[in-house]
Amino acid sequence: MRQTLGTAVFSGMLGVTLFGIFLTPMFFFVIDRLGEATFWSSPDLRWLRLVTLEIFTLGLHRLPGLLARHPAAAGPDPQTEEPQPR
Repeated sequence: MRQTLGTAVFSGMLGVTLFGIFLTPMFFFVIDRLGEATFWSSPDLRWLRLVTLEIFTLGLHRLPGLLARHPAAAGPDPQTEEPQPR
């Protein structure tokens, strides 16, 4: 029984070590590249990212201010809005 348990513990420690050495940097690289994609730079997704970050970091006291600054609530952006024909 001790040998079986020792083998399982040793294998787990070896697996976690290999995971930490090889896979963690790879996941960081992939997430870093995904963060640089232009898809993620839309105002709605930036706002959603800020709200989610505040919820997960328990910064709930700032949440009402972020909810009030939603891009859709502010109206269209005058720099990107196309002129309307008269």
